Amino acid sequence: MNNFFSHVMRSFWSAACFFALLGAACFFMDGDFVSFHQSAFLSLVPAAAYCVFLITAIPDWVSYKNDLRRVFWALFAIIAVALIAAFFEARAASAVLAVFWLALFSFVAYMVWWGRNDNNFSILGVLALFATLQGAFALSGDATYLRAQIHVHAAAVSIVSFRVSVALGVEALKSSNLKDPVFIPNAVFKNLAATFVLLYAFADLFVGGAVSAFVAVGAGLVILAGLRELHYFALWTPYFALYYAFRLLGGLGYLWLGAAGILGLATSPALHLIALCYMLGVILFIFVVAGLRHSGFSDLRFGALGVGVLLAIFGAGILRAVLAGRAETLYIHVPAALLGLAFVLYLVKFLPIFLSRPFSDDPD
Repeated sequence: MNNFFSHVMRSFWSAACFFALLGAACFFMDGDFVSFHQSAFLSLVPAAAYCVFLITAIPDWVSYKNDLRRVFWALFAIIAVALIAAFFEARAASAVLAVFWLALFSFVAYMVWWGRNDNNFSILGVLALFATLQGAFALSGDATYLRAQIHVHAAAVSIVSFRVSVALGVEALKSSNLKDPVFIPNAVFKNLAATFVLLYAFADLFVGGAVSAFVAVGAGLVILAGLRELHYFALWTPYFALYYAFRLLGGLGYLWLGAAGILGLATSPALHLIALCYMLGVILFIFVVAGLRHSGFSDLRFGALGVGVLLAIFGAGILRAVLAGRAETLYIHVPAALLGLAFVLYLVKFLPIFLSRPFSDDPD
């Protein structure tokens, strides 16, 4: 048990899995499951995930050495209050989460200022947008502000996965036969992808119609163009193939979203593909990678359970999108079960690791 609490990453990510399981379970209950599942998957799960990732990674990036446990638990207390509020009123939960995002923004900004680091302004911008959108929904009750968070999450995925891809590339090239190989992803594609999905969020909020639809097409094309840098045989380990698949589905999701807007079709299927396979998928992917790297494992062998986690989230997103509008069991209950299964498999794989192995620093 001491190993489990040796670093807040383990307890926070386990809590995020619990929030996700509640969000998946609500599909099988009577009542207004839509509001709760939106709070769970668009707010509570990402809040716990981003909090621990950023307050673990930022100190390393800016050489901040102070003890952060009180900050972590203060932020977690806010998330816990938001969870309780979500059972009663989505707008109240959103107001609490606006406070959470503002607090996280303030502390990350302090660490960046303390380290005189100017490489993390994009992260600060994303956190400020989360606080703004949560506050706007709390005040207005307009679900458009919640949907806009999907695209802010997509921007965050573009920013964070860029750093993750560096570690993945280093790990993949260790097993290659190349002499002194180096993988340097293209920051331009990362910046363009984040910019276009944020432009879509603003266009959808304030313009709508064909304008936002064409911006979505542009976002999809930029995300797909960024895959070009991954087309090297030496990189194609199993975990890199999974990472590639998430980005591919994200790009296709935005193309679908744009095409649906242009043709006057329903956009919900494309939004679910983006939210499940791109947003939540990359969050779970990072959970798996960091869970291994910070538990003393020298390589990234996901194992059957680790791969099962990611395949389950793939299945949930694809079925929810492709079967939308058909029998309720097919496009709601089966994807919800797969979504819950993904987080259960994560806990089955990593809880024994978290209990038995001490937390370790990143090997790189």
